[in-house]
Amino acid sequence: MDAALQLVAEAGFDRATIDAIAVRAGASKATLYRHWPGKHELVVDAIRRRVRPSLPQLPDTGTLRGDLLAALEAMHQVMTGDAGLVFFGLLVAMRTDPELAALTREQLFVGRVPPEKSPVARAVARGELPSDADPSLVRRIAPPLVFTRLMLMGGKLDESFLTNLVDDILIPLLMAGRRTSPRPPCGRPPSPTPK
Repeated sequence: MDAALQLVAEAGFDRATIDAIAVRAGASKATLYRHWPGKHELVVDAIRRRVRPSLPQLPDTGTLRGDLLAALEAMHQVMTGDAGLVFFGLLVAMRTDPELAALTREQLFVGRVPPEKSPVARAVARGELPSDADPSLVRRIAPPLVFTRLMLMGGKLDESFLTNLVDDILIPLLMAGRRTSPRPPCGRPPSPTPK
């Protein structure tokens, strides 16, 4: 499993062949096939047993802002550590391999944080957010921005970036709650209501 994760991190999922994994592990292909039907199952099992337990737990800091900053710092640790290298090695393959994408998401994220213990749910319970705050908003917005900052813009997640993301983007969007009416197209004011 370690050999599989190392190769995914170094060369990507497509190049981490069963042959290459067997050579790296010092084992025969037959040995690998006795334990896993194929490469998908081997890599997903390695994620479940090696990567997932290493992901940091999110603390309850007592405030929404503190929880979000802690979550972003944990995301930073993951994306710049060994688990992040594995994740980046899987990204291209996940785009074209729905089965791998679903298995990877399930092993890395599903069930890690019970819905009632998420930062948004805790903030709603404390009265910091409206009851209709969208609990999926943070995971839909923060990871792409963090990824862009780290990989595409070559930046670091310094304190200024993290506090701006929390104070100027995430908290205002969460405070707005879910919108029930459709938004007008960008740049256009809403049409006046007919009398």
